[in-house]
Amino acid sequence: MKICPKCNSGNDANALQCKDCGCSISKVSANSLEDYIQQKEKKHRRKMLIQNTILLIVGIFYIYFLIRGLQVEFSLEILFAGILLPFLAYMGIYRPRAIFVMNHFLTIDNIDDVELSSLYVFCSKVGGYLCTIIAFAFVVAFYIMG
Repeated sequence: MKICPKCNSGNDANALQCKDCGCSISKVSANSLEDYIQQKEKKHRRKMLIQNTILLIVGIFYIYFLIRGLQVEFSLEILFAGILLPFLAYMGIYRPRAIFVMNHFLTIDNIDDVELSSLYVFCSKVGGYLCTIIAFAFVVAFYIMG
């Protein structure tokens, strides 16, 4: 199978032109599907490594400021920012389906059969990142004010 370099559609191994866009694929090797999948996995692993490294650094600073804030003054606001917001951030980023189920388990009968749209997943991840930013700003503000 040959993968078109322009539109990424699959074609026969002996095809000279793409069946979808008409692009010349005579120079594309038949093993390009495996190469394409490997490149895609490599990019995904690199992206996840960068994302997890950034989240680890932010998490270390977050825990530092949370502990320092609790040492200065114990309050429910700091505990709220320290526990609930990071939990919501984690759920939004890594478990959007769980949030969907929590929101709709009483209103949708066949909730296991519902397929989440890519827009819902994207918005859930954006919301998770916003919760992370808000929680971090909240804890740093209490640290500075305390």
